[in-house]
Amino acid sequence: MNEAYWKETKYTIQNGRLVPTADRRYLNGSSYLIAAITADYYSRYIPKYVRGVTADLGCGFAPMYQYYKKYADKVICIDWENSQHKNKILDIKCDLSKPLPLENGSIDTVILSDVLEHIITPQLLLEEIYRVLRANGTVLLNTPFAYPQHEKPYDYFRYTEFFYRKMAKELGYEPVVIKKVGGEKEVIVTLIGKYLNMHWTGGTGFAEWINRFAYKRWKDAPQSSEKDNVCLGYFVILKKRDVYSGGCI
Repeated sequence: MNEAYWKETKYTIQNGRLVPTADRRYLNGSSYLIAAITADYYSRYIPKYVRGVTADLGCGFAPMYQYYKKYADKVICIDWENSQHKNKILDIKCDLSKPLPLENGSIDTVILSDVLEHIITPQLLLEEIYRVLRANGTVLLNTPFAYPQHEKPYDYFRYTEFFYRKMAKELGYEPVVIKKVGGEKEVIVTLIGKYLNMHWTGGTGFAEWINRFAYKRWKDAPQSSEKDNVCLGYFVILKKRDVYSGGCI
């Protein structure tokens, strides 16, 4: 990590936890709800699972770096050099749809945040991550589900929990965590906010207000249930095992 060039973007830290930034150059207010819930998950699980040599794949500006760096011995920032997120913090420039330029078993932790939906060969990337992880290494990732297209034209897929379970079983990962990011009501609020932001003069401020209100109102309540057939996205932790043991929380 070329830390001298790093700066705070999508997330900041408050009371020892990741929270969405108030700077709308880096986060549109209509995306506040999904960002806040996602930050809650990373705040909970980064201290438990990030360790050793940590690779932030598709890192962009590495918005969570300030939070995970204290748990890692070394951070490697990797992204496509033709990305929309050009910056000087990158240690390695490569196309994540091709084999990773990393040695077998050289990485302890992989961060893959808001990336897999932009990879045209997702199974290959998950296979490559498995190859470069050490035994008991982990990958922490999140992807959107019921969420508008973004970073066009490089937005290819939406994944379900069934995809992650199938890939884990086929590739040899243990699925430690598979959680929905929000449920039906969070999807409704987000889509209303996106619509207002795009189609109503003055809608940007109101979109942010309803996102913040919804998060404050629901943050301590279950964000989704088994009855919810739609969610904003998924948060997943996969662990490399020599023998697949099954089971997740």
